[in-house]
Amino acid sequence: MILYKETKETYLSDIAANRFIQKLSDAYTKKIGELNPKEVQSWENSDADHMYRILSDPRIPENLGVAVEYRAPGCAGRIDMALSGRGADGRRKLVFIELKQWTGLHMSAERDGYILDGDDEYHLRDHPAKQVYQYREWVRMSTPEEDRAFDLEGCAYLHNYEAAGQDDLRAEEYREYRDACPMFYKADREELISYLCRCFSEGDGGEGIEYLEEHCTGSSVEMRNWINDIVREAGDHPLSPEQQNIADRISAVVDKSVEDHEKYTVIVKGGPGTGKSVVAIKSLFMNYRKANVHGRCLYLSKNAAPRDVFMGAFQYGSQQYNMLRNIMNDSGFFAREATAASILTVVDESQRVMDSTNGRDRNGQWHVYSNDNQIDNIVEHAGVSVFFIDEKQTVSLADAGTIDKIRAASRRYHSHLIELPELKAQFRCGGSTEYVEWVDSVLGVADGGRGIHSDYDIEVVQDFAVFRQEMRGLNTDNNARIVAGYCWPWTSRTDVTERLTDIPIGGMNLRWNNDTWLGRRKRVWALDAGAFEQVGCIHTCQGLEFDYIGVIIGGDLRYEGGQLITDHTKKAEDDFTTNSRARSNYLRANGNDTRKLERELDRIIRNTYRILLTRGMKGCRIYCVDPALGEYLRQRVDELRR
Repeated sequence: MILYKETKETYLSDIAANRFIQKLSDAYTKKIGELNPKEVQSWENSDADHMYRILSDPRIPENLGVAVEYRAPGCAGRIDMALSGRGADGRRKLVFIELKQWTGLHMSAERDGYILDGDDEYHLRDHPAKQVYQYREWVRMSTPEEDRAFDLEGCAYLHNYEAAGQDDLRAEEYREYRDACPMFYKADREELISYLCRCFSEGDGGEGIEYLEEHCTGSSVEMRNWINDIVREAGDHPLSPEQQNIADRISAVVDKSVEDHEKYTVIVKGGPGTGKSVVAIKSLFMNYRKANVHGRCLYLSKNAAPRDVFMGAFQYGSQQYNMLRNIMNDSGFFAREATAASILTVVDESQRVMDSTNGRDRNGQWHVYSNDNQIDNIVEHAGVSVFFIDEKQTVSLADAGTIDKIRAASRRYHSHLIELPELKAQFRCGGSTEYVEWVDSVLGVADGGRGIHSDYDIEVVQDFAVFRQEMRGLNTDNNARIVAGYCWPWTSRTDVTERLTDIPIGGMNLRWNNDTWLGRRKRVWALDAGAFEQVGCIHTCQGLEFDYIGVIIGGDLRYEGGQLITDHTKKAEDDFTTNSRARSNYLRANGNDTRKLERELDRIIRNTYRILLTRGMKGCRIYCVDPALGEYLRQRVDELRR
């Protein structure tokens, strides 16, 4: 996404004629939403004043392409300015420029960021050179290798900043970023002009910016391949700038905990498709391999599906498989292993942890291991506990993880609490944050959503045979799956003959995913080559993604009287998340408040379909059991595409 895209000459004339700010404002309102006055102030000071003076210099080549406020796919933040032209060798070249209005600052005590004069100690800013470097590298890796027919440069221009005495921006920790992406201060106007003259020998009329828009498509590395490379220390799949910042902050917290022997609790929020699992795994292995980390590092998740996929990327019994088996466990691990401890524990899908831990031991005996919330168990036993959470992804009456409970546990166990910035950039759904907002609006999970536009590949299919055939055609590399709301009993659960079916629909009989073992290896629905013919559910796909997802919306959601109606009675009784036993347990724990139960059941059904509808990286197909719901969704899809 680019808010403003012109040649250098048009950019200068727009500013001179007072058209520039209005053009930017109109584009911002149309593509992003309500305009913050601080944005306008930034454009007036940085773009319409200081960069206007820089680009007005006659030594800078004519006909350069100028883009203002460029957001690459998979990034929440935007780069302030991009210039395009040709270098001395004739190759296409782009230069990213990060503009800062900073005047005074100092480095944080942990030396992991900067605090501007007037900000509080928790409002950390990234080093400008690091910021533009990470953005540059993300764009480079988000462009297919065969399409990287350009050179990328980057710099930062702090046009109000004057270094006095010890300059914290010149700290040794950030030398590699400064060497790669130079910084220019208030007194460095001539140096910046010279730098741009060295970068460009001629303009290209904005051709390079057009090329970037077309070919930088965002990271599309599948999680199973990504973790394979991480574990083997192979591949080159960088995190997005905002993801890398979160991972770096977590790493700095681990270093501090090792140094001062204090406990720390970290909260990371993020919606579906924002990369919580990616950051969790990357953070884990960044610290697992540190020389100063002498102790256990753990990855915990209540849902087994992501762990099965991660471990399924390796041969059973291999070194990598055994390493992951030692690192990965469910969220009740510390309740069962009361003497265990860890230097770092990352908890994925933290909203799904439970208020108690029970289960069968290796001998089949039933135990109540702990009546404490699993958050308490984790904070008590971990030096650094990191909770990745989205409270809108609770899908069971037993899900009991909340941000408030994490905060309370940190106080109870004297653990320093750190709440990091929320992950917002979208990696699934074609990188379309707008599509996720649309899903939230359609399902009534969030207000608004009307007037949102997205080119994400979504269709509502009326005929089930056509729906299934379309999905089969999209399954070109074993990376398309069909999922459904849990509205049909799982009668084939232990059927090794694979003759039983579960879902009679559209004149066909389909089968839920296998829950069987091949020797000592569990069959993983998300990975098995023949799994396309089976239907998954929330329990087998939460935390995962596929190129294309087909969603069957069952009878638990319908459209009636102009509104969405949820109906938990249409859910299968063997769905442990909301069945009669789960409802009885919930009422007993909540003072028999039936209204609260009904609200929670309604929320779970909406959350479930929110998750299912956001599993596709490239596209989604929808089939509705309720024809009225299908018609309503078709109308909303038409609005999305206008």
